[in-house]
Amino acid sequence: MDTYFFKIMCFWATIFSSGTVKCETNISSLNENSNISYPLESNWLMEVYEDDISPFTYNCSKPLGKNNLSHHFVLFETHDLAIGGIWMENSSVIETHMSCKNGTVKMFVKAGHLGITSIRISQSSDEVGHTVLNTGELSVHVLRKVTLFDELAVFVLGPLILFNKCAFGAKIEVDMLKRIVTHPVELSLCLLTQFIFLPLTAVGLGTFLQLDQILALALLVSAVCPGGGGGYVFSFLVEGDITVAITASLVSTLVAMVAMPAVIGTYSYFAHIPNNIVIPYIKILLMLLAIATPITLGMILRRKKPNLAKKLITVIKPLSLFLIFAGLVVVVVTSKYVMYGPKVGYILAILVPFSGLFIATVLCKLVCLDWPLTKAVALESGLKNTVLGVAVIELSFPQPQADLASILIVMITVGQVVVAMTWYFVHLLSKSFTQSRQKKDREEDPLETEMFLQHSSSAF
Repeated sequence: MDTYFFKIMCFWATIFSSGTVKCETNISSLNENSNISYPLESNWLMEVYEDDISPFTYNCSKPLGKNNLSHHFVLFETHDLAIGGIWMENSSVIETHMSCKNGTVKMFVKAGHLGITSIRISQSSDEVGHTVLNTGELSVHVLRKVTLFDELAVFVLGPLILFNKCAFGAKIEVDMLKRIVTHPVELSLCLLTQFIFLPLTAVGLGTFLQLDQILALALLVSAVCPGGGGGYVFSFLVEGDITVAITASLVSTLVAMVAMPAVIGTYSYFAHIPNNIVIPYIKILLMLLAIATPITLGMILRRKKPNLAKKLITVIKPLSLFLIFAGLVVVVVTSKYVMYGPKVGYILAILVPFSGLFIATVLCKLVCLDWPLTKAVALESGLKNTVLGVAVIELSFPQPQADLASILIVMITVGQVVVAMTWYFVHLLSKSFTQSRQKKDREEDPLETEMFLQHSSSAF
């Protein structure tokens, strides 16, 4: 599962997660029984999808107050109109009064964007509401709607991602792979950064920024995810060692089955973060298969069909760039709710991947790795498979709390793309400058030689 094509695979996690199925069942049940009477003594919960309208009816015929009034008024007050409000005459309103004459009052709720809000319900003996007889609260949970575009993105881009992995497999050098396995210095540095230092940094950032507990947990989960496909994609683009990057991606995903619950449990305990995390072991195994199978096929092609493998390698760069930008388009179209996320998320979106790159680079310099190996280790350590993080959150929280917590992870995923693309553009500029300078030096060398010969001949 490529980190940078995170949103595409995230749709699978969203569509098939137990939380979403549960929410859909609750909503259909509510809509089918929209005319049932709700007792005023308790609060209510309504789940509705974005931009949908849902009816709400409750019984207001019970005599209230000492005078046992048979006629009274009901006041509905919206807490956050942008998330969900009262729908009257084709528009959302903040509040409205309704007369309770026939024993029931029916109103409609118009959902806005993803989130949780409430509508306060008060019964009074007069329309102005001076004499409040009883109150209640309707909690409105607005769920994210999975569109046809979401599902099409999976089936259109999914095969291209697998094909790209196969091309990367054809790029792997067997001799380098043997050296990595027998002397796993690079792998050790990746694992240290991914599962020790970067999660520790995330805990420190969460404490310093005073994040609430759910956001702090989401930040920790995003930091403890294993390396993803984005690491070896960008390693290729900036001329890092591809074999190291791909091997690190496979190994870190395998280690994550043990490391994720251990690290999350340990750090959340010391940071006093509630830990009700569920690790999706089946999804991790599927991710391993999704990485290992096409890459193994590419390695076989390199050995059996070297000419075909060379042709396959030529498509890596254009196809990778296309998939990166296609993934960003998918996010822009389908994740508009991210703009309603925490403002601090924009800072963390850059800090988390940058911290991973920086820590891994420092570790590589300490053990004197060359620059191509350092680039591979740094990118594989800093660019996380946040699809797995989204799956963890969705299995651990009900909707829409899961999607709300996942907003931070999506922000960090986009931040990873920004940081990695910045590195790529700097690499292109540096490479262009170096080539132009070398060209200039080559042009100047013959001229200097000719001038030297002329000077020598004139001296004699």
